Amino acid sequence: MIILHILLWILFGIAGLLLLILISPVQYALQWKRDSFDAPHWLRVRIKLLLGLLHFQIVLENHESRSGFGIFGIEKAFKAEEKEPKKEETEKKKATEPRKKAKKVVSRIKWVKRYFTLADFKHIAARIFQHLWRWLKPSFVRGNFQIGTGDPALTGILFGWYCSTGLFGNSVINISPEFVHTGLCGDGTLRGRLILIDLLRRILLIGIIIISIYMRKKFQLIFSKPTTNYAWRPEGGSDV
Repeated sequence: MIILHILLWILFGIAGLLLLILISPVQYALQWKRDSFDAPHWLRVRIKLLLGLLHFQIVLENHESRSGFGIFGIEKAFKAEEKEPKKEETEKKKATEPRKKAKKVVSRIKWVKRYFTLADFKHIAARIFQHLWRWLKPSFVRGNFQIGTGDPALTGILFGWYCSTGLFGNSVINISPEFVHTGLCGDGTLRGRLILIDLLRRILLIGIIIISIYMRKKFQLIFSKPTTNYAWRPEGGSDV
């Protein structure tokens, strides 16, 4: 009986912790830097949970990644290790996977085309983008960038379009065109916060939209099937 009570208290504690994580704001920060067009990229992503008591961090630099986490001020770092797969396993997978993947893709495309039209896809994609942007919209953005596309005309058009639209509101972003080099360099910082339970609510709303479109098409296919009409015939008579 005592063990049962202990297990129940442990389950209540885990459930309370998960609920606290769902309703508490999650702070995120993203920092990117590239000193010149020939220099490597540097990126750091940091996520804080439970008012900073639990945090995660990922750093990408010169095609290498480092990660770590901390809890109650105790930090632990990890470095990604690349493992080389065995040659025999890779050769077998290369020989069998393409056919299986092709069959699955064809069957899924047929199923999707049966129940969803291009207009439905556009509507679903627009709602997904709208919900994700409202959920992930940063509260602070600051940066200083140089952008070059390799085409001076296209670079000028993009720069003019950016100047005519305020994408990030009161954020401080300086963008200057580069007409010689191709790529992006500079530095930027992005911060914001989000709530996980709000994401679940938005996923539920998108799921309801997809299910409603599917059920509407399902009923249309059911009621549009032709029914067989059996005409009355007198005994021994003809169809005339």
